[in-house]
Amino acid sequence: MTRSGVRRTVRHAPRWVGSQLTAARLLAAAKAALAVAIAWTVAGYLPGVANEYPYYAPLGALVSMYPTLMSSVRNSLQTLGGLFVAIVLAGAVLLVSGPNVLTISLAVGVGALVAATGVFGANREYIPVTALFVLIIGGPNADGYSIGYLEQVSLGIVIGLAVNLLILPPLTLDAVGRQLSHYRGRLAGHLSDLAEALTENWPPERDDWASRGDELIRLVRDVHDALFHAEDSRKGNPRARIHRRDLASDRDDLAALETVTFHVRDLTDVLAGVAWGLRSPSNCIQSSGRHSPGPCSRSPQC
Repeated sequence: MTRSGVRRTVRHAPRWVGSQLTAARLLAAAKAALAVAIAWTVAGYLPGVANEYPYYAPLGALVSMYPTLMSSVRNSLQTLGGLFVAIVLAGAVLLVSGPNVLTISLAVGVGALVAATGVFGANREYIPVTALFVLIIGGPNADGYSIGYLEQVSLGIVIGLAVNLLILPPLTLDAVGRQLSHYRGRLAGHLSDLAEALTENWPPERDDWASRGDELIRLVRDVHDALFHAEDSRKGNPRARIHRRDLASDRDDLAALETVTFHVRDLTDVLAGVAWGLRSPSNCIQSSGRHSPGPCSRSPQC
């Protein structure tokens, strides 16, 4: 990277950091830190063999911290289910033989296959890892290690869920309005560009509007994602009783905008074809052998 590029990166770094550190992300980070601190403090008070493995409680707190309450509960249960499967798998291997290259490889391989099914959610990769821990760290004390591991992770998960529930449980309803507003603005701006292109000398000098279809599709996906997370965030969330939003109306608005977008993209393709006469990759090369102007000259097909 050149010196000017480095200076430009450093100059824009504070702005990028500021855009990434939103209030919601800062709150989520603070809650995760608090949950880990509580889990580590409480872990030492568990009786029995679990007292020997307090470091797994903070891990349980971390795996329970997700953007919504329902996703936290869902992923926590899937994580516990995956850990149980891994412990049973390691136990079955130990019944046949002690830990060695063959048994460890077999347990990890089968655990990876189980994880690949996706049944145990985002934390499914803990399955082969847990099987490996039980065989290597637990070894001859695999039963005691497994009990302590499960107890401490369960404790951390309970603490994480409690923190997520009691301290401003995430509610992402406002994000739907912001995404819809941004979508409308970009669509209106695109229509303005089309109208401006029709009043320019023909063919138009500007051609950026002709390749904006993918952006409109991406904006549609962003609104769909925002609606999904908003619906998920209010499930079991006590704050949803106070902060209300008609998501059904938002879905109707999105459906109408999608219909408009379909026709706008079709109109854009027609105008681009009329302006530059480029409707297929075969038209991208003029008889002189040079690329013709217009949006098609910048497409991967050309």
